[in-house]
Amino acid sequence: MMNGMQLRFVTFLARGLAQPVRLDRERRAGVTLELGELALPADSQDTGTLMTGADEPARRLNPTPDGAGPHHALVHVDALSDDVLGWLAPEEIPYEWVPGPNSGKLADVRVVVTRAFPQCSELAVGIAEQGGQVLVAPCLATAPTSTPIAAQEALQDLPKLRGLILSSPAAVRTWFAAWHAAGHRERPARLAAIGPSTAQACRAHHCEPDFVAADPRSEGLVQQLEAAGELCHRWLHWRADEGRPVLRHAFEQAGGDLRIVEGYRTVRPTWPTALVDCLRSPAPSVKLDVLTLTSGKAARHLLQSLEEHAATDRLEHFEIVSIGPATTAALRASGIHPTATARSPSNAALVETVLDLTARASF
Repeated sequence: MMNGMQLRFVTFLARGLAQPVRLDRERRAGVTLELGELALPADSQDTGTLMTGADEPARRLNPTPDGAGPHHALVHVDALSDDVLGWLAPEEIPYEWVPGPNSGKLADVRVVVTRAFPQCSELAVGIAEQGGQVLVAPCLATAPTSTPIAAQEALQDLPKLRGLILSSPAAVRTWFAAWHAAGHRERPARLAAIGPSTAQACRAHHCEPDFVAADPRSEGLVQQLEAAGELCHRWLHWRADEGRPVLRHAFEQAGGDLRIVEGYRTVRPTWPTALVDCLRSPAPSVKLDVLTLTSGKAARHLLQSLEEHAATDRLEHFEIVSIGPATTAALRASGIHPTATARSPSNAALVETVLDLTARASF
């Protein structure tokens, strides 16, 4: 576990708005706050309060006289974990994590994590635990479905179907939110989760999946459902607006039926200028700059965001690591050529690949 790590928070990464950052140490064990700087636009009248626990007075943050600089506050985190990151609202997304002492196998390495928030946390923590600097630059964000009527109909029809497939933690969050909002409390007759992280998200809702693909890809779930004789039945797949057709084809070939419903959309978040400035200018101590990508859509959004800020030339300075062969193929189709591909599509394998890449690099 890391001690004394500094996090710098950009206020409302998704919308570029200046909002007060509020963290309460008493309710959020493991977070210790130090007053940093909160710079607001020159025309802003806002002042924010950093809540530092019941045993300390709240410290007032005022706009800087010239309103310059990125909007951020500096905090020290004693125990960085998914729980700590889970407390952060979208306006408190950490975009730059710098370990205190430069130690560990990745001490001279910066890794750009492009996964959506909060899914980025596991990979970012794994990099930081090895001493690496982390820049969180989400290329995906979750948005409501564009087909709400179809989603509502799917909720009503689920009891008539064999079971439900959830393919990501975002699918789990949006499914259970919609399911409970519709007044349901019972679990689906059968529940299948693609990958351990999706299964863990189900368990957070007190729902144990009946099928869990250890291989966090559609192919892994196809093997499990085929072995159990489930592909010949009617199932519902709650997923994002885009996805590979592997599951649908498997059900069709087996004589079954897979009803695919767009439960949510993945969209491109707006990057603030401060984040792009960090991409352009790593710390002087950085000797290797690595960028990780976990899907073809994230790659397309990355290119669009860089183009929006006239920063596409920055890609030439990164060693790019892909999460797996399918993503590598999608990246190449977008004109991005990865330096390395992880052995398996998991965060742990991505960290291992970054470690191997660093070991081979000559600083």
